[in-house]
Amino acid sequence: MKKILLGLVATVMLSVAGNAQISKESWRKMIENHKVNVDRVLNSEKPKDVELNKFKEQIILGERKLSEKSNLEIAKSSEPLKKYAMDFIKKNDILVENEDEILFYSGFYPDFPINDDNFETLSITPDELWYCAIEAAGVGFGASFGIHTLKEKGIKFITKAITKVLVKFAGPIGTAITIADFGFCLYRADQD
Repeated sequence: MKKILLGLVATVMLSVAGNAQISKESWRKMIENHKVNVDRVLNSEKPKDVELNKFKEQIILGERKLSEKSNLEIAKSSEPLKKYAMDFIKKNDILVENEDEILFYSGFYPDFPINDDNFETLSITPDELWYCAIEAAGVGFGASFGIHTLKEKGIKFITKAITKVLVKFAGPIGTAITIADFGFCLYRADQD
């Protein structure tokens, strides 16, 4: 009887721990590891005469393609981010319309106020959110739509709009490349 009871307690504790949201510092390290992995893969494949950020933008814009091996390495590096994103989506009751949108939500740190539409109380502004999307995805992405018409809709609406455009514009690998830069930018904006 004791063994059964201890087994049940252990099972409950593990299931609760498995669904717990990670700390902001653990999230930052996860994003940083992904960024290091993505940059390593891209540096091994980019032409010598092209800067890394320019190469990223060319991939996101569809001007260049990566090898299948590089695509697989980036996808593998994205797996922990997808798991985190699923927890973030569930915790914040976010409606995701397709699987490609999931990865984007890993760019938001654990306590990001995605459901708070009162911009005066947020530690990040709509302009900072927009800037982070542009910085991460490149100028070509920014030409797709403007933030000023979205400001009055709230942070969740802006996030959804950026997610939809980025996923459609950059595709799964472009999103995986972009997400580390986006996450770091949001983290820096929150720390200011």
